Amino acid sequence: MVQDSNYKVKSLSPAVSAFQFHVKTPSATSSLGQGDGLLKISTTSNTATTSHSNSNSEDYFNSSKSYQSSPSTPTISGKEGYVYKDQLIILDEETRLKLTHMGQLPLDAEWTFWYDKFVPNLPASDYESNLKVISTAKTVQKFWSIYNNIDGPDRLGFRSNYHFMKTGIKPIWEDPQNEYGGSYNFKINKQQSSLAWRDILVLLIGEKVEDWIKNTVFGVSVSSRQHVDNYQIWTAHHNKNIQDSIVRAKLEELLYPADIQSFYFKMHKTHADFQKPTTPTSAHSPKTDMAASLSRPIEMRRKITEESIERVVQDIENASVIEAKLEAESKAFQLLQKELALVIESRQRLESQQQENELVNTEFEHLDEESNIYKLIGPVLVKQDKSEAATNVKNRLNLISSEIKRVETQLNDLTKKSEAKKNEIGQLQMQYQQVAAKK
Repeated sequence: MVQDSNYKVKSLSPAVSAFQFHVKTPSATSSLGQGDGLLKISTTSNTATTSHSNSNSEDYFNSSKSYQSSPSTPTISGKEGYVYKDQLIILDEETRLKLTHMGQLPLDAEWTFWYDKFVPNLPASDYESNLKVISTAKTVQKFWSIYNNIDGPDRLGFRSNYHFMKTGIKPIWEDPQNEYGGSYNFKINKQQSSLAWRDILVLLIGEKVEDWIKNTVFGVSVSSRQHVDNYQIWTAHHNKNIQDSIVRAKLEELLYPADIQSFYFKMHKTHADFQKPTTPTSAHSPKTDMAASLSRPIEMRRKITEESIERVVQDIENASVIEAKLEAESKAFQLLQKELALVIESRQRLESQQQENELVNTEFEHLDEESNIYKLIGPVLVKQDKSEAATNVKNRLNLISSEIKRVETQLNDLTKKSEAKKNEIGQLQMQYQQVAAKK
């Protein structure tokens, strides 16, 4: 791997990061690189962002529509690598091929992206109903499909929030899983926030936090402010055996060059707005409670939002599947063409031999019975009977004719297969263009 000498690459799983970028697209199809024709969900100033103008694009969080072309996070043109600490890391060919051909890579835990828009003077009791589920990721590929299609925290509306939580746990203090827990709180400068957000997410899905934080981590939240963004890493409890300064130092190391400010730990119950659940903890089912707690209109809007983003994600995944098939079929077509060329060459060689032996046979027919026939065996000329020699030539002609028929049959078969494969590739290209056009 290539890396900046100023940084030591941590043990982030290459599988987690390798799928941030799509596999290189065949030349016959459109590129699926980051930012190329992919719908980007925007949460800033009532906007929805898309890299190509599309009047039918849906604003998932607000009623008005406008479109901007600037991406929220830096884009890298590399197709064979991934980003670590804002550097392009190049995977060796063997690792890259292994990763891109091993299919869906399941995450150790299922994670859910949440969003809530800032509403002035919203009562604390209404905070939960303002939460919206964006989508849920069970695999590495699904995670990057979602991440690459929503804006980063630098484009969040003022005081609005993103949350990334283990599925079944809501980003509220009163959730049964969070009730006795707390969070590590800190600030990061606005210009460093998007990269820090990405690195924290990768650390979480790569299960690279709990080992050194010595705690059960439920997720992370980011809240937009004017010059800095506020971060919270949610934990199951407060581990008094590990000092806050140690956790801060480790985060500074992992998120470098992001500058971590105002670092502290706070228990959820100590917040003034903490509201004790009115129902017993044992009565809560995190997964079913998520939907039941929302009023009907908000539930419907949440489903529309989730389903809309799921369609975008599904289109990306469908395009990736078609792209892989297209690449495989193109390789198969190339192999057929090579085999076809070899068979044509073999037929030409046999036809040349046939012509030579037909000439010899014609000459034998004009010789009288007393003519001397000599056959070259190695360096020695051996006298041969004319009738025997003529019989040998005819036998060779019969053998060559039989071989030519076999090769002709093989040639016809390969030609049909080649045409069928060519048509199949054409259909896949049309399917790919149709899916790509949706974005």
